[in-house]
Amino acid sequence: MSAPEHLGIEQLHSWLVHAHAACVRHGELLNTLNEFPVADSDTGANVTHTLAGAARALTQADVIDFADAATVASAGAVLGARGNSGMILAQCLLAFSESAQNAPSQGLRPVELVAALQAMARGAVKAVSHPVEGTFISAMRSAAQAGADTLDTSPRPTLEEITATAAFGAQEAVVETVGIGHGPVDAGAGAIMLIMTALADVFNPQGDLTGTALNMLTDLSQNNTSHKQVSGHSGEFEVMYLWNATAFQAERLRKALGEIGDSVAVVGAVDSLNMGLFHVHVHTDNPRAALPPYGKARQICIRRLRSSRTEPPTNLYGFNARGGSNVIPLERFSSKRPSKMARKFQKEIGVIACTRAPGLIVPLARAGAVVVLEPDSDAIVRAAGDIQNPNAFVLPCDEASISAAHAASRSLISRAAVWALDDSNLGEDILVAGDYISKSAGGVEALTRLKVADTSNEVAMFVTAMALGLAELENSSDLDEAAKLALMERTAWVTAVRMRVLEFSGVDAEHIALAVANALGEWTVTVTVLVGALADSDVAPLIRDAVGQKAQDMGIDEDLDVNIYASHQDLDQVLVGLEGF
Repeated sequence: MSAPEHLGIEQLHSWLVHAHAACVRHGELLNTLNEFPVADSDTGANVTHTLAGAARALTQADVIDFADAATVASAGAVLGARGNSGMILAQCLLAFSESAQNAPSQGLRPVELVAALQAMARGAVKAVSHPVEGTFISAMRSAAQAGADTLDTSPRPTLEEITATAAFGAQEAVVETVGIGHGPVDAGAGAIMLIMTALADVFNPQGDLTGTALNMLTDLSQNNTSHKQVSGHSGEFEVMYLWNATAFQAERLRKALGEIGDSVAVVGAVDSLNMGLFHVHVHTDNPRAALPPYGKARQICIRRLRSSRTEPPTNLYGFNARGGSNVIPLERFSSKRPSKMARKFQKEIGVIACTRAPGLIVPLARAGAVVVLEPDSDAIVRAAGDIQNPNAFVLPCDEASISAAHAASRSLISRAAVWALDDSNLGEDILVAGDYISKSAGGVEALTRLKVADTSNEVAMFVTAMALGLAELENSSDLDEAAKLALMERTAWVTAVRMRVLEFSGVDAEHIALAVANALGEWTVTVTVLVGALADSDVAPLIRDAVGQKAQDMGIDEDLDVNIYASHQDLDQVLVGLEGF
């Protein structure tokens, strides 16, 4: 059979499927290589999510020509993108799509393919606020340049030649990242190498350049080169969300995010009315400031990347307890939880905390949860993918989020339907309930199983998240998966049993303070208060003083912790959770 003269719809689909399969097979290796810009071990997972989104969208669409197919795939990549590397890849595929709009309806010939690769290289630079050499960007640029050189020098360049030399160009760029301070090699550059070799293998399956690339990454990952410390990258939290906006608004947001964080990406394409769906990503110390000032964001997910060097050591939840604080502690702040919570950070403990209270984002994330702000089922499914853990607890914050959590659980169960896969046909992927399952990965791709806790309000969710975070920190290293799961189930149940919740709305501050103080019992060890933005401004100090005095009168002041948070919800609601034994 003669070699195809175009990179058409069939070849585009095969490329995305094969690239996804390669990243599924080798994602863990990419994760272990991930040290730049943050050593959060998720490059493989993020790129896999993004490629799955592109391949899924193209499979499900009824396209009319190649330009349409490229547009559909790039839109799927934007929706599926995760993390810094995923956002850059989505921007590359958007640039590929834009370049393809001028191509013949059958697809890309060698000259258009080179133009598309060069557009992808420019897109990689455009995707980030501060481009850095020796990364994803360098590998994409090297691949594009190698393809262009072949086009210029070969008397009759073919798609097989151009894709092969582009793959070799990416490989050379990966080797050049050795010892520059991004780990043994840069994980993002390694991902681009796998994507480019997958493209080459579409036109020459016998070449198996992807297999060669894997061997190279494996060898380089064992390199013992000492690495320089990467500096200049900050941001305690990763914030991601989808946002409908104009191109002008998106550019304004990109600039604003660049002032409060780094690893900024605002990726999307606009329609004829200059409106589009943008995927937003930033690493920042101030996640609330990263939310858009106008318009409606959705699928808002926040997770903690690392400890902040400026985090107050005496405060459990990291807020400044002085003027303008979001938390007002008693002088005898927790003598147990702060030291344990500050001891180390467990990145993935399998907790998804749903909230409508922006003021709770930081403490929840610092407790180890993936935080979903304004939760719906799609956002919870997305958070489950970010956890990379086979089991997760979902902590709803109201009746609507309980329904959303159960819908998310049903969605993931349907995707994880048992399929008898024949692993003899390596490289073939199938579509199961909208998700790609790679035969070459050796079976059904793992999906997170969700356990929905019985937390029907914000304070119950919050207190349970803190308890689960502490239980994980104290016991996770000594337990296997089943025992850890049992521990967390018991912790959530015990927390619910030992907690009494009070809710006030439209009540004067003095009455609330008196009611909370009178609710204290000899069993009470912790009082957690969430104050809405429209509540009386005196309610927090009044509660603090009334509870402090009552605790002293009862002789329990030495053991009682009172933690008061501004929820920043536009409500006059005051929620109180009293924990005891």
